[in-house]
Amino acid sequence: MIHPNQLNDATILGNLSCFRSAAYHLSFTLAAAELGLTQGAVSHRIKKLEQLLGFQLFLRFNRRIQLTQEGEQLLQVVNQSLLSLEQTVRNLRAKELSIEVNLSLPPSLALGWFSRKLAGFQQHYPQIRLNIETHSRLIDFSSEGVDLAIYYGQGGYPGLEVFPLGEELITPVCSPAYAEQKQLQQQPQNIQQSWLLHDSHAWPHAGRFAEWERWSNETGISINLIQSYCFDQSALCLQAAQQGAGLAMGRMLLIQPALEQGTLIAPLANLQSQCGRYDLVCHLNRRGHPAIQATISWLQEQFTNDLKDHARQNGSDTDPV
Repeated sequence: MIHPNQLNDATILGNLSCFRSAAYHLSFTLAAAELGLTQGAVSHRIKKLEQLLGFQLFLRFNRRIQLTQEGEQLLQVVNQSLLSLEQTVRNLRAKELSIEVNLSLPPSLALGWFSRKLAGFQQHYPQIRLNIETHSRLIDFSSEGVDLAIYYGQGGYPGLEVFPLGEELITPVCSPAYAEQKQLQQQPQNIQQSWLLHDSHAWPHAGRFAEWERWSNETGISINLIQSYCFDQSALCLQAAQQGAGLAMGRMLLIQPALEQGTLIAPLANLQSQCGRYDLVCHLNRRGHPAIQATISWLQEQFTNDLKDHARQNGSDTDPV
C-alpha cells in the first residue's frame, strides 16, 4: 500500500517543473506554452503545489505574477538541485564510457587504414581506451577477451551480432616504373607476363590466390599464377609492389593514400571488382554497453564515408553498404 505522504511527495515533484517555468517567465501563459499545457492547467498545478507545501509561491495581480519570498527561496533550491542532477548524469555517462574496448582487426587494415583514423577517435571519445589486436583469423568470443572484431571476407558469422560496414573494391596496383616497364596501361594483356603478389590469407579460409582469381573471373582478364610471390598480409604485398616487385591486388580502403602520393598507380583502374566485404562483429551480450555502442557507431560512420568516397573517386556508383 502506498502511504499518503508518498503520493504528496510525487505530486510535489511532478509540479515543480510547472513552478520553475512559471517562475522563470513570471507568466502562467508563457509557462503553459513552454510545457505544452493550457494556462488553466499550469495555474491549477501551481495552486495544488502551494496547498501541499503550505505556503504561497506567487503574488497574483491583474496582468502579472510575482514570486513571494518563499517562492524565491524554493526556486533557488530547485535550480541548484537540477544543476546537481545534470552533473550527476554527466558523470555517470562519462563513467559508462570510461572503459577499455578490445578491438580485433586484420593486420593490413590496422596498419593501412585504422592507424590513420585513431587520432579522430581519440578526439571524439577520449574516455574510451582502445586495445588493438591484429588477427587474420576469426575470433572465439567465448574464450578470448575481445569485444569487437572487424572481418574482411565473405560474411556469415552465426551466433554474433553483425554490423555490415561495406563492400570493398579491388584492382591491381604497382609502382609507376613497373607499369611503364610492362606497358600495362597501354596493353593490359601484359599482365600475363607480370609478377603477381598475393595475400595468401585475404580472409579466413580463403584460397592462396583468392583475390586475384576473383578479379580475373569478374573482369575476364587472364592471369599467370606461376609468376607470383605469396605473403600473409596485404600490406606486405603493397610494400613489395611499391619497390617494383610486381603487381599487388589493391583494396581501395588500403591503397588510396599511396595512389594519392603516387607511390602506387592502378594501371587497370577501369577494371575493378567487388571481392570481400567488411563486417563489424560483436558478442550478443556485449552490444548494449555504451562504450561499445559508441565505438560501433564511429566505425560505421568512418567506413561508410571512406568507401563512398573511394567508390566515387574511382568511378563506381556502387553503394558500399
